[in-house]
Amino acid sequence: HSRADMVEKVNLLANRIPMVVTGKLDGTGCYQVQIDDAECMDLIMDHLVGLGHKRIGVIGGSMDILSTFGKFQRYRELLDRYGIPYLPELVGKDGGYDADTGYREMKAMLHRGADPTAVIAVNDFTAVGVMKCIQEASLRIPDDISVVSYDDTYITDLMTPPLTSIAYHYRHFGKVLVETAIGAIEGKELPKRQLIKPELMVRGSSGRVKTP
Repeated sequence: HSRADMVEKVNLLANRIPMVVTGKLDGTGCYQVQIDDAECMDLIMDHLVGLGHKRIGVIGGSMDILSTFGKFQRYRELLDRYGIPYLPELVGKDGGYDADTGYREMKAMLHRGADPTAVIAVNDFTAVGVMKCIQEASLRIPDDISVVSYDDTYITDLMTPPLTSIAYHYRHFGKVLVETAIGAIEGKELPKRQLIKPELMVRGSSGRVKTP
């Protein structure tokens, strides 16, 4: 089926049943409640550039996943905004979202001499592998390489040092979803699209760039 066919079918349902989606579904009558992905990368890059970082790597994820693709596109846009050149050797994305991916891609990045001073991991679990690889290479976090990630799961405080990570505040996200669904059923006037604002939880894994 084409995208137009899918949109038409979704709209047929949405005309009869209020529908709330958490992804991007343009052209439909669904209510959308989404994480502000652009704001996530804005917070991370502002934090790292503010600490003096320019060689900022990104690791993990698949370009087939819209939210990951959006993160990467925003990363490139922000590099341009800050006047920092985009370097392909600072990108390690092979489709994974786990610790093995983080370890493997970080190892490959170090092996090819990319020399990042900071790395953005696609999520906390990928960051576990990234940090393990950095420490096995006898490099210090954050003195030699800062690490920042997404999700702010329970493991952020279990890491050494504790991991700087983007918090999505899922409890609030869920509350807005439920309230939107109930409001739609009750026929209330609601915005068609609501963005959930993230927060950067700064911990010990990110610090000022090391001066020569």
